[in-house]
Order: sequence, then C-alpha cells, then structure tokens
Amino acid sequence: MESLGWSFWLAALTLFFTILMAVELYFGSRSVEALRDTSGELPANPKRVSIIVAARNEQRNIRAALQSLLALNYTNYELIVVDDRSEDATGQILDDLAASFPNLQVIHIDTLPDGWLGKNHALWIGSRQATGEYLLFTDADIIMEPSVVTRAVTYMEKNHLDHLAATPSLQMPTAFLGMFGVSFILLFSLFSRPWKAHNPKSRFHIGIGAFNMLRTEAYRQVGGHQTIRLRPDDDIKLGKIIKKNGFCQSAVYAPEFLAVEWYASVSEVIKGLEKNTFSGADYNIALVVCGAAIHVVGGIKAYSCNTVG
Repeated sequence: MESLGWSFWLAALTLFFTILMAVELYFGSRSVEALRDTSGELPANPKRVSIIVAARNEQRNIRAALQSLLALNYTNYELIVVDDRSEDATGQILDDLAASFPNLQVIHIDTLPDGWLGKNHALWIGSRQATGEYLLFTDADIIMEPSVVTRAVTYMEKNHLDHLAATPSLQMPTAFLGMFGVSFILLFSLFSRPWKAHNPKSRFHIGIGAFNMLRTEAYRQVGGHQTIRLRPDDDIKLGKIIKKNGFCQSAVYAPEFLAVEWYASVSEVIKGLEKNTFSGADYNIALVVCGAAIHVVGGIKAYSCNTVG
C-alpha cells in the first residue's frame, strides 16, 4: 500500500476538527434558553427601563423601528434617541415623533469630541440622561415585538443577571445574503461561545447590538461606553468589560421578538466586514494570520482535489 499523502492527513485533520466544532455547536446552542419560554405578563411594579438608541443617517428604517419601541407593552420605560450628526432626514423624523410621544426624548449631537467613535459617544450621552434601573442599548433599525422588554426584565430578575444579550432574526433580501447571514451566525457562535457567557469561570463573553440590557449600576461601575470609546465592536466589548469585572451575564434566543434587516446589499456587507473584522479578532495579529493561513491551506487542498479529479 502506498503511503498516504499529506493531502489525506490534512483532510482527515480538517474532518476531525469540523466534527468537534459541530458537536460543541450543537450541544452548546441547545443549552441557550429561548426568551419565548419566559412570561410576557407585566409585573405588578415594573422597574424603570431606559431604552437608548444611537442613530446616524437612518432615515430608511428608523421610523418603523421607533414605532415598534413606542408600542411596547412595558409600562415603565423611557426612550432616548441620540441623533449622531445625521446628514439625512433622521433628525426631522425624530423631532416629528417626539412631538407625538412624550416618553421619547431626542438628543441632537453636532460635533464629535476627540478620542471617541460616534456611536459610542452617542450611547454614552444617552446613558447619562437615563433614569432607569435598567439600560437597554439597541440599534436604530431593530423591530421589537411588544412583550420583549417585559420578558427580558423578567428573565434578568429571575436569574439575577447584570447583563442580558438577545439574538434577533436577520432579514436578508437575497438568497446569497441569506447564506452569508447563516454562515456568520455559525462562525460568530463558534468564536464567542454564547452558551459559556453565564459561566463566571469561562473567558467567553457576549454582547449583541440589537439587544444589550444591563443593570444601570453595573454599567456605571465598569465605566460604560467611555471605557470602550474607540472600539467599533462596542456591543460585544461592552459584554467583555461587564464579564471581566465580575458581573453576571447571559444570552437568550429571541428571533420571534427582534428583527433586523442586517445588510441590504453586498457593498454593505463589505463595509461592515472592513469595519469590524479586525476589531472582532481583538486586534490580535497572530489570530488573524492563523485564520488567513487556514483559509489558504483549505484553498490549496480544494484546488488539489479538483486538479486530481
């Protein structure tokens, strides 16, 4: 029998690690609870929640998103939207809505201070105006089902959490973008291990821009967005500093209660990857080089197999 070539052992090693990752992903994802299993019944004395949204040039989606927030069944909340130097009709849309809804507070920002990224600064400004015992940071294009805040507060109270991240459903306009969305979810799950976020002994943490709810006291203690003022991946890094400082966090599945048109075109995907990929790797050059090497080796292996075939 001829000795087996390097391509065989590379393929065997790839298969082995793929099976390991698939097993962990399967059992890990099954251990994450679903928000639908938490009661949507409003508590007798609901704690105050401050919902904070940063918006920049969001005229396409912001009206529908805010209307869903203004229709929440939670009875004790305020909505703070920070218009971060928008150049489109976002500011006017916000002012029109604020004239009709007294629990909507609009803040307009005209300049960005040195040493800040725009979104982090906007969320920080919004948090300083908040009066709630809970802070909910969410993006300007998220559509929420009316009971989601009620369920989230109930879940946090029941499990004594300081931070809860909830996953949305991703609405993609084409089949190609839909496949990209599924691939991203799988890779993100393997990279962040959300099922380990609640384990205080694990280094893994979680944060999701669509729905990051925190106890205000915990947020203040870690320095809030001021601590991560230059991080483009603010959502997951907010979860990191919460976990690092000994606070309790967890993640739940909530696709029935949160929806977002994630990327509307391939160009938006490219821009998003350009902005977040390196920061998502925590600016770890070794990790990036290793990942690139794996892709190169995998490409060589695929080419080799096609050539032999």
